Amino acid sequence: MEFPSLLFGHSPLHVTGLCITPGLVTLIAAPVAGFGCCPSCGVRSSRVHSHYCRRLHDLPAHGRPFCLELHLRRFFCDLADCPRKTFAERLPQVAQSYARKTCRLVDALQETAFTAGGEAGSRLAGQLGMPSSPDTLLRLLRRAVPPSLAGNPRVLGVDDWAMRKGQTYGTILCDLESHRPVDLLPERTSDSFAAWLAQHPGTQIISRDRGGDYAHGAAVGAPDAVQVADRWHLLHNLTDALQRAVDHRQRLLGEVSKEVAAALAPTPLPVTTGVASLTTWMQRVLKDAARCMLRARDELHYARLLRMMPSPASRRRARRKARWCPLQVHSRVLHRLRKLRVAFHHL
Repeated sequence: MEFPSLLFGHSPLHVTGLCITPGLVTLIAAPVAGFGCCPSCGVRSSRVHSHYCRRLHDLPAHGRPFCLELHLRRFFCDLADCPRKTFAERLPQVAQSYARKTCRLVDALQETAFTAGGEAGSRLAGQLGMPSSPDTLLRLLRRAVPPSLAGNPRVLGVDDWAMRKGQTYGTILCDLESHRPVDLLPERTSDSFAAWLAQHPGTQIISRDRGGDYAHGAAVGAPDAVQVADRWHLLHNLTDALQRAVDHRQRLLGEVSKEVAAALAPTPLPVTTGVASLTTWMQRVLKDAARCMLRARDELHYARLLRMMPSPASRRRARRKARWCPLQVHSRVLHRLRKLRVAFHHL
């Protein structure tokens, strides 16, 4: 199997070069055919007018973005009556006209958009080596051709939708088994819904809201179909019924809330005599430690004064005035704090 057939099946391309960079892989190729067909008249032509280069984004290679660089030609149209005098060489099996992405890359991005949506699909495509913006993914979704539905839906969902909120409303019909929209009606009346059901027989189950128009239209257009409420309206009805039941029993709810609050209230711990005496002793130790810290501050102040006194006699007099030296005061503070830590350890 030739190398071009691995890229695009039976595409007539001849690979002429390969350029690999840290962020991009570029494959250079050119068509093998020596002629081109005019898109207007279909006549073959081999007279070359000029050459041009076309760059297409392709599927990633080993996690890197892949670019296909095609060296194409422009041909003269030999038919005198053809409105085109020249035409560009086209490869419909590789990419569409004026496109900047290959067909298989467009298909991959469409599948990503169908699966993850716009923003999440853009992040996923970037991780897979196919960088694309959310707007591009949404545009590819709009261009995608929806698959045709086989037959009329058996389970039909009907609801209204706003063309212009508060003014103009229509009807949307969905196949609840395939989870796909079936049709859009320009109004939300019972006559239009009944006419649609008459034109599309075979509906067995109709899921609708609580409005009377759709109920009347379903009874006229499909009298044998079973009408059910959809999940959202079932939950909405249940919420309304529960709200009405609670509103009628406000007094009972107040009594129950008081009982629950009393049951969940924390029970105060009893204070024993031993714990109270231990608390008093800890307070006394803390006060004594604070007094020692103040004394240490004063002694440090005396020590600074000693450095400023000129004679040894004046220094001796200053030391006699001090009751403790700073080192002794510091040892008393540490002793008090050790006693406090032991007391906390035995709590």
